[in-house]
Amino acid sequence: MLVAFVAIGFIYFEDRKNDKPVSSYQQLDPNQGTDIGKSWNPPRSSECATIINAVASVQVDNTYTNQNEIEAKIIENTKLAAARLSVLAQKSLDRDIAAWSYKAALLLVQFPQAIQSQNQTAVASLYDEIGKMVTNPPKTCDNTLNSAA
Repeated sequence: MLVAFVAIGFIYFEDRKNDKPVSSYQQLDPNQGTDIGKSWNPPRSSECATIINAVASVQVDNTYTNQNEIEAKIIENTKLAAARLSVLAQKSLDRDIAAWSYKAALLLVQFPQAIQSQNQTAVASLYDEIGKMVTNPPKTCDNTLNSAA
């Protein structure tokens, strides 16, 4: 379900004051998560499903507890998601899906550098931008616009 992946952010930094790792997960407002679920679910096409799958894949399984493992998994997952969305942007005949996918891919490829440099401000900003994009799906993927159809 889409709401599950959107509700969890992926920011993980070490708290140097206490010399122990601290996870910092951002969450969406529950109402916003419900709105996202209504707008994306069910996917209206295989391309919309590809977007959902790619964005959902950036989350990290909570069985990872080591900071280095978490960072490596986040970096790997964001690169793979960006690649999937980039391919979709190139292949899609739907202008809205292509534009949305391309923009999302450009945001996702910025996560590894922000994470590796431990730039929490950059990661938070990128997370916010991806969150805004997810709340505004391409027109052909948005189920809230389907009421007249």
